[in-house]
Amino acid sequence: MLGAQRAGALGRRLLSSLQFLKPWSVYGYSTDLPDNLLPVVAIIGRPNVGKSALFNRLVRRREALVHDTPGGHVTRDYQEGVARLADLKFKVIDTSGLEPFLPGDSIQARATQLTSRVLSRSDVAVLLIDGRTGSLPADEQLAQWLRKTVVAAPQRSAGGSSSSSAAAVGGSSDASSSSGSGSPGGSSSGSTLSSSSGSSNRRRSTCRVVVAANKCERRGPGGEAAIAAALAESMRLGFGEPVALSAMTGEGMTELYEVLQPLLDPIVEARQAAVQQIEGGSRGGEAEEEATAQRGAAAAAAAAAEEGGGQLQGQAPAAAGAAGEEGAKASSGGPLRVAIMGLPNVGKSTLTNWVLQDERCLTGPEPGLTRDAIKERIFWEGQEVELIDTAGWIRRTKLAAYDESGGAVAEQTVAEARSVMQFVHVVALLVDAQRALELKEGLTHREVTLANDVVAEGRLLLIVANKLDALAPAQREQALALIRQTVEDSLPDVSGAPIIGMSALTGKGADKLLPAALKMYERWNQRVPTAKLNRWVEQTAAQYQVGGGKELNRIAYISQVKARPPTFVVWVRGSAPLSVPSTRFVAAQIRKQFGFGGVPLRIQVRQKQPRRPDKGRRR
Repeated sequence: MLGAQRAGALGRRLLSSLQFLKPWSVYGYSTDLPDNLLPVVAIIGRPNVGKSALFNRLVRRREALVHDTPGGHVTRDYQEGVARLADLKFKVIDTSGLEPFLPGDSIQARATQLTSRVLSRSDVAVLLIDGRTGSLPADEQLAQWLRKTVVAAPQRSAGGSSSSSAAAVGGSSDASSSSGSGSPGGSSSGSTLSSSSGSSNRRRSTCRVVVAANKCERRGPGGEAAIAAALAESMRLGFGEPVALSAMTGEGMTELYEVLQPLLDPIVEARQAAVQQIEGGSRGGEAEEEATAQRGAAAAAAAAAEEGGGQLQGQAPAAAGAAGEEGAKASSGGPLRVAIMGLPNVGKSTLTNWVLQDERCLTGPEPGLTRDAIKERIFWEGQEVELIDTAGWIRRTKLAAYDESGGAVAEQTVAEARSVMQFVHVVALLVDAQRALELKEGLTHREVTLANDVVAEGRLLLIVANKLDALAPAQREQALALIRQTVEDSLPDVSGAPIIGMSALTGKGADKLLPAALKMYERWNQRVPTAKLNRWVEQTAAQYQVGGGKELNRIAYISQVKARPPTFVVWVRGSAPLSVPSTRFVAAQIRKQFGFGGVPLRIQVRQKQPRRPDKGRRR
């Protein structure tokens, strides 16, 4: 267990995150820690060994892209998720295929740098190898790189349990846990323990390495004899006896649990003790402050009573109740989900990194770098925001040019980007302002199609003109005018949508993204009283007795039935529905009158059913 002083230091680092946590009783697993304080397990290995498949198995859903690409790479940016293995609950990270000896300017070299950062905050690293081929020279090179990067690895006994000592990771398990909990985002031991690794100036991670052999199906080619031979061969990697498993069929998960459980439980217990001690200290401090405040309030009330002013006794509870209601209202809402979408190579990942203030996503001049949808949560001015970086919107006829599998992986990335549209609130459509000026058109045909898909889903749309730093001031105004004109002409259902000019590379103008998204989100959630709507219909219909707007006189009743997106039901007189132009006119007038500018509205028209002809009367 942590000592009081060490636990206090840990708690002070985590106090800012504890205010957003739920009570311990709401978590169903034995690992009673919130997600941002869970132990971190990174899945690493050379390309095409099944890291993403194991990640999907642990998080229990198809979160990462999986495709059999011998000699190629599918994952580039790492993915994070919450894994559940029996009663273990931990954060698992799927990383790109490691090739640490490639040139520094290649895509995989840059991805390796991201993986190195993941290892620096991981508690355990699962080195995944291919059980069908056994240990290859690439695995041995990776193991050599890991020995220079990490401090030590656990040794497994013949019975399958871990026999590594706590001193192998820089002291005790409590010290490892304390250092691993230092980062509020669930980051682990690398940031603190690396500073105490002796006189070496080289920064090294302190995560433990566990070897696992994937694709070890018992009914696979060669049977159990081939699996045993491959496992024996992988012992030369120097990280102990490997775990045989199959990410596709789920075999070997029990053995993986037996290896991870003794490594993760001490970390969880240490963090639980630290958090409980901090919670106890904060409760004691709050109780003392509350008692002091009550004594002061009592003295003030007594003084007021003597002077004949008794209103002070009722003011404090009312103020406290209002503050409680406001806090409950702020905490009850979920995160604001903002997806950054657009064509390839328009700066989506660069903008994501700027908003997060971290090199979270892989960037570069190559188009189509991002494949998986990258999700990160931040707090911005008290509002929780989930930012999602998506893959570029690739034309179907050019899918084969973006991967090594004839377009199969690129097709999955486009499908995943399209699925993101179904659960986000705001879509920031990134547009290359430089290209718009060169082509003399604000939005290309594909960008207009993507924007129409966003509107059809009922999501909010922001137009973001990027790369303004490459244009002169006069050219910037011209590019923004072209984009604005295209939006008004081609996207009438979101007339008045915000158009933000920025440079994601320099950050100029990028600070306008989240305020605009939050403002549109508030419009998206607002409701208009039914009485106010019907009074507006009567006043508006009186102005259009003749001409194209006279169909407004057919509206008998109107009501908003839901928000997100705002949906209105219009009952009309007669058996004929409103025409499409009249329906658009009604939506445009509602958008203008009630402050729904730029918000996609849905108008549902209901009319009387035509009377059926009598087939005969009963006698």
